[in-house]
Amino acid sequence: MKGNTTVDTNGFIKRASPVIKLFGNGQVECNDEAEGVTASRVAEGIYCIEGSRGLNPEGWTVEIPQDINGNFLCFVDIATAGDGVLTVSVFRRRFDVETAMVVAGDPIDIPEGRWIDLRLNMP
Repeated sequence: MKGNTTVDTNGFIKRASPVIKLFGNGQVECNDEAEGVTASRVAEGIYCIEGSRGLNPEGWTVEIPQDINGNFLCFVDIATAGDGVLTVSVFRRRFDVETAMVVAGDPIDIPEGRWIDLRLNMP
């Protein structure tokens, strides 16, 4: 992943400066502008990302893997600590009958062979 574009987890070309690919085992692939960012898998479906100032304040920030019909394969929640450390939590998608909405279910790792793209704000 080089330059100022990337092919996201769903096969689309996007402007990507700086961006990382977060994989289910906690590893990251960084483009040139995101060099130095590290990640770890804390527990099933929970990842800690360090080395940035958090998500990019402009444009797209997160790309979640989708199936062939455009349905998201997982539900993602991202929390940013004051020092820029990101906690990415990934869950099964669950339909809540009472609210008629898709909500977070049980924690899961990022699906095999897929990743979550994160566009970051770098120091």
